[in-house]
Amino acid sequence: KGFLLVQGIIFRLAGDGEYALRFFPLGCSILGLLLFRRLALRALEPGPAVIATLGFALASPLIRFAAEGKPYGLDATAAILLTLVALHVRDRERSPRNLAALALASGCVAWFSVFATFVLTGLGVSLVLSALLQRDRRATLNALLVSAIWAATVLAVTVVSIKSMTPNTRDFM
Repeated sequence: KGFLLVQGIIFRLAGDGEYALRFFPLGCSILGLLLFRRLALRALEPGPAVIATLGFALASPLIRFAAEGKPYGLDATAAILLTLVALHVRDRERSPRNLAALALASGCVAWFSVFATFVLTGLGVSLVLSALLQRDRRATLNALLVSAIWAATVLAVTVVSIKSMTPNTRDFM
C-alpha cells in the first residue's frame, strides 16, 4: 500500500512519464546501497566490508530493480534497514518507551514492503532467541517488546492486504 501511495504522489507531482515511474525505486536502491555499506562495516572488517559492498553495488538483479517501477529494490532496502534496527535493539540498552517508538517506526516499513513482513517475523524470532540464549532478562524483555509490536504490525498488514484482495485473487492465493 505504501509503495503505491508514494508512486501515486510522484505521478501527481512529476507526471506519468518513465522517469517518474522509476524515481522512487531508484532512490530506494541508492539508499539500500548506503545502508548495506553501514551493515557490512558493522558485521565485517573494513577490507571484506568494501568487497561485500562492491558485490552488492554490482549485483545485476539489484541494478535491474533500481531501474524498474516495481517495489523489489524497496524490498531489499527494507530488509537491510530492518536488520540494522534489530542489531541496534540487540546491542544497545534503551528504555522500554524508546524501544517501543523504534519498533513502531521500523514496523511502518511493512506498509511499504510486503517482503518486510517476513523479515520482521524472522528478526523478531531471532532477537528473542538470542536474548534467551544469553540468559539476559532485560534483553529478553526488550526483545519481546519489540517483537510483539512487530507481530502486531505484521498481523495488521496481512489483514489489510487480504481484505483488499478481490474474491478471485483471495481464492487464488
